[in-house]
Amino acid sequence: MGRAFRLPAHPAGTGLASTGGHPGVCPHMSKILLSNNSLARYAGSELVTYEIAQYLVECGHSVTVATFIKDGDIRRDFDALGIQWIDLSAARAPLETRFDLFWGHHASCFDALLLERNLSAERVIFSSLSPSEPLECPPLYAGSLTHLLANSPETRDVMAGYGITADSITVMPNCITREWERHALRRLPAAPRKLAIVSNHVPAEVMAAIPHLRDAGLEVVIHGYGHDARRVTPELLADVDVVLTIGRTTQAALSQGIPVYCYDRFGGPGYIGPDNFERAAYYNFSGRCCNRRLGAASVAGEILAGFAAAAGQAQELAARVRSGFHLPTWVDAVLDKVLALPPMSASLRGSLEQARRLRASRAETERGTAVADWLESRQMPPALLRQANARAAGQGRPAEVRVFVLDRTGLHTPLGRTIASLRAASRDRPFRLDIHVVSRASRQDAGSAAWTGVEWHQREDGRLLDAVNEVAARRPCDWLLLADAGDEFTVSGLQALVQEAAAPDTRAAYADGMMHTSSGGLAALLRPDVNLDLLLSTPASLSRHWLFRRDVFVEAGGLDGSLGEAAELGLLLRLLETAGIGGLVHVHEPLLVTPPQVLQTSRAEIAALERHLRNRGYANAVVEPHHPGCYRIRYGHAHTPGVSVIIPTRDQFPLLQRCVESVLEKTAYPHYEVLIVDNGSSEAAARAWLDGIEALGSPQLRVLRHPGGFDYAAMVNAAAAQARGEYLLLLDNDTAVLDGGWLEALLNHAQRPEVGVVGAKLLRPDGSVDQAGLVLGLSGPAGGAFVGERHDAPGYMHRLQVDQDYSAVSGSCLMVRKAVFEEVGGMAGGPLRNAFADLDLCLAVRQAGYLVVWTPHAVLLHEGGASRGRGKDGGAANPADVPAEALEAVYAKWLPLLAHDPAYNRNLSLEGRGFELETQAWLNPPVLVTGLPQVLALPADRAGCGYYRVIHPARAMVANGVADVRLGNRYLSPAELERLAPDAVVFQRQMLASQVEAQRRMCGFSRVFKVAELDDYLPNAPLKSIHRGQLPKDVRKTMAAALRQMDRLVVSTEPLAEALRDLHPDIRVARNRLPAEWWGHLRGGRRAGARPRVGWAGGAGHRGDLEMIADVVQALADEVDWVFMGLCPDRLRPYVHEFHPGVAIEDYPARLAALDLDLAIAPLEDNQFNRCKSNLRLLELGACGYPVVCSDVEAFRDGLPVTRVKPRFRDWVEAIRMHLADLAATVRAGEALREAVHRDWMLDPASARAWLACWMPD
Repeated sequence: MGRAFRLPAHPAGTGLASTGGHPGVCPHMSKILLSNNSLARYAGSELVTYEIAQYLVECGHSVTVATFIKDGDIRRDFDALGIQWIDLSAARAPLETRFDLFWGHHASCFDALLLERNLSAERVIFSSLSPSEPLECPPLYAGSLTHLLANSPETRDVMAGYGITADSITVMPNCITREWERHALRRLPAAPRKLAIVSNHVPAEVMAAIPHLRDAGLEVVIHGYGHDARRVTPELLADVDVVLTIGRTTQAALSQGIPVYCYDRFGGPGYIGPDNFERAAYYNFSGRCCNRRLGAASVAGEILAGFAAAAGQAQELAARVRSGFHLPTWVDAVLDKVLALPPMSASLRGSLEQARRLRASRAETERGTAVADWLESRQMPPALLRQANARAAGQGRPAEVRVFVLDRTGLHTPLGRTIASLRAASRDRPFRLDIHVVSRASRQDAGSAAWTGVEWHQREDGRLLDAVNEVAARRPCDWLLLADAGDEFTVSGLQALVQEAAAPDTRAAYADGMMHTSSGGLAALLRPDVNLDLLLSTPASLSRHWLFRRDVFVEAGGLDGSLGEAAELGLLLRLLETAGIGGLVHVHEPLLVTPPQVLQTSRAEIAALERHLRNRGYANAVVEPHHPGCYRIRYGHAHTPGVSVIIPTRDQFPLLQRCVESVLEKTAYPHYEVLIVDNGSSEAAARAWLDGIEALGSPQLRVLRHPGGFDYAAMVNAAAAQARGEYLLLLDNDTAVLDGGWLEALLNHAQRPEVGVVGAKLLRPDGSVDQAGLVLGLSGPAGGAFVGERHDAPGYMHRLQVDQDYSAVSGSCLMVRKAVFEEVGGMAGGPLRNAFADLDLCLAVRQAGYLVVWTPHAVLLHEGGASRGRGKDGGAANPADVPAEALEAVYAKWLPLLAHDPAYNRNLSLEGRGFELETQAWLNPPVLVTGLPQVLALPADRAGCGYYRVIHPARAMVANGVADVRLGNRYLSPAELERLAPDAVVFQRQMLASQVEAQRRMCGFSRVFKVAELDDYLPNAPLKSIHRGQLPKDVRKTMAAALRQMDRLVVSTEPLAEALRDLHPDIRVARNRLPAEWWGHLRGGRRAGARPRVGWAGGAGHRGDLEMIADVVQALADEVDWVFMGLCPDRLRPYVHEFHPGVAIEDYPARLAALDLDLAIAPLEDNQFNRCKSNLRLLELGACGYPVVCSDVEAFRDGLPVTRVKPRFRDWVEAIRMHLADLAATVRAGEALREAVHRDWMLDPASARAWLACWMPD
């Protein structure tokens, strides 16, 4: 195994010693699992994982890598190593492989593997690569793991703070791989020629230093996010003289003899040398070693001036790094140390179980908190609520709603909560409320204010429902609703329910619900639209708290008291029997918060269901309890129709053989035929097998030849034309029958006259769910429901275990009545022939008036769409893998339905795994209708102009009842946009090529009015602006492309509109204004210092403006106290009395006013960019009451009472001295400016309406 050695001494010590190298596989560590939360970019922890994997593979170990995300070039690098993957974003099934060692990063991976997948590993190492990032914190059970690694002594010290003993932690620093040792040391020039900045988060002062460095003749390149994001290699640094970086790249560059200037957002020590090496290494070569922040000029100056000394120490540091930071040495030593430790013990199992319980408790609490926050966010702003009330009041006579509160317990407190919530829900609302309490008890506290206005009905016999029927029969009203004492009405749920039920043909309506959980949180019960099969399968989930039209209620016979708590179910079923689902309305708004509900099997529910089925003609139907409160209905059909099983295929002989043989061997139902549609198989085994079947001449098993390109729809249509069965069963060749009753389970529903399509439950080989119905609009045109869940999981509201209606099911196993198939014209060809053929068929069947049913009682195995490239969701393929023409075709044909799936809920997210609450309030606004324009606005930032150009105007529109504006934070899918249905979408400063494409994908299928918002002339940013380098050189070209997709461009000034006139025919101007809630109450102090306080405030993009008056600042430094905020160039620091760093935009107005200036200056270079700018700086300073001396440029010629000067030293000095000579007059000038700003430049109702007019179509 090689000679023994001891690792070289390190500044922090390591606690490691190796017994030898590992040129081959360690016999006790042949299977090693590594983990990383995300492997999609070349960044610190990702590269550490890659380099460890690379070395282990070189040594002959079998390496598996677990991650939630794998993408990009780094994934291809891993794939080239031949490693195996574990996808942590997929199903949470137990892992079968036992590993000798699990060496992982990130607690999220540890939880996913150890807590959720029951990973079995002989030894486990947790490695932390940062002392401050939450992702790097050790898991709860870290103390029970084999060993822990820290990438620096600083990280080790932080880990020890979690209660982990010191001897359980080893410091393993970032190391260099063998590729860095193979290269000769860099021969450095006398002066630096090229600087490489290697950082994923380049500090602003470093970006600002780049012009200084380039002025000095340095070539500067940046490697990292948003720049050249390649992996840093010796070749990439071959011609580099200086590297500015932190962390692991420090060792890499030093190993090549390249000086390293260490600097990050904390600052930095500057050049790494022998004197500061140990302290910098203690902090993983980060700025935390000294927290020394510098200005841009100082950074540039140190890089240039310190190069010669750093170059002289380069070879010494290279030798130190190559000897002490050698990855193979460290990895071998870690393996040796861990191998010497005992295997994992039962203590870990106990710790994991404890962590699972704690995690489950926290998750439930967090979900409950998130739901509570979501419910609160649905309360409308006062102005919008007034508009909704006014609109409803204008619709005619207010509806009279009678709510019966059933008091089954006689307890004061729950009844009081219900009545109090009813009063709150009806206060100042456009309907009349009539509260009736029905109870065994006598009226309690009759004189109490709690019962004032409440009618009390005592029924000592307990027949509460009879009392409801009696009152309903003799007392007219519009609507009736039942609630139990203890139920609490939400603030707006009842109004939303009444509003949506107002159509004259509405017979009854229901809403969503909320439920208290056992842990004290809230759970959202978000229901689908009327869903016949779900109602019959889980009656309690859909049959409670309906709003019934009173005459419909009475005509139907009211409530059947013999059914007890199933009485509402009985009434609903009678309504269904008389007129189907017509006139039954679902409102996507929570109505009630109820106590915890537990489903229970109910004889009354069974009786109501059996009566209903008999009334529909199913004399032999049987209702079987399936799970508590869940029922399976066997309809007892007498007819046994023929079924044609259609299996499209091409090659894939093992899968096809298994599929066909499982059908023939396991199917109990005898009346079927199998049609194998061969699309030109070329594999010898497949062809021979198919030829053999054809030679049998069996009428039950036939082979149909369909040569040519793969066309799934054409293959199915051809087979359907030759099928002899009354029903067609589309089956993928990668499925297998698991249970003999599968065909009967499908026919149980397919033979119902109202049903057109039936789908099955498909499981993956690991037992997790592959297909359980399709959710329209989920992560594309459609996505699989409950993908990755355990096969026995209940699913959201038990929907994974019961029959129900979906809008679509997967064609992997789909039964359709042949007559219905022919009625809709079979499967569509053209662009939808493959990826969305099944989706299109289901939607066409549904459009023809038939139900699409999914049943969990037909269960098959599914390998995942090998037959026609399905996506992982078991339905249509991943949108990224689908031809653009198919996506465009399916959205063009079905977008309105894809956005509003009746089997889903508008408050559930269309991103992610499905059946998850959409917690972003802007994506699911309340149901109450205001009649106001609706706008979706996407601000470019939340740090400056995003507020002034989008957020503040939007808030003003909402606060003044002008429009309902939703402020978004990301692009939407076509279905999400259609679901939100705004009248207009505003895109602020979205002009880059990637943004142009994102806008096209979002809006390409919508007729929404599209507005581009811009407040700067991007094609000509000032030369000295930090933002100039952040814009592409062809920005005008990308702007033109972006604006071609827009219906209008809104800008901040007339000069900007004129400069962009050739890019769009419809340009409107909305001048910047100040929101009163931020600026209306401010007033800066006066004469706060011994000398006059003269100040400037601005951001990093104004360096050129300040340099223009640098001589003025220096000349007056002995006469005034200069006060700067936000930016102060190093050249001016000696002359500035106070410098205040920039603050968050929310704090900026108050901090600006707190500067207590006697005079403010606003210099502005005279260039095209600035000529197009607005007067915003004058407005801000004026709102504080500061008098202003400013540049006499177009942007500031706006009639405001300020002192404007030409760009001459003498003019600036004279103007400032003029104001200082008469401070009383200067105060009056500030007051005059403040008055002008308040009078003419604040966001008020009129300006909010004017701004809205710019955003809306004419």
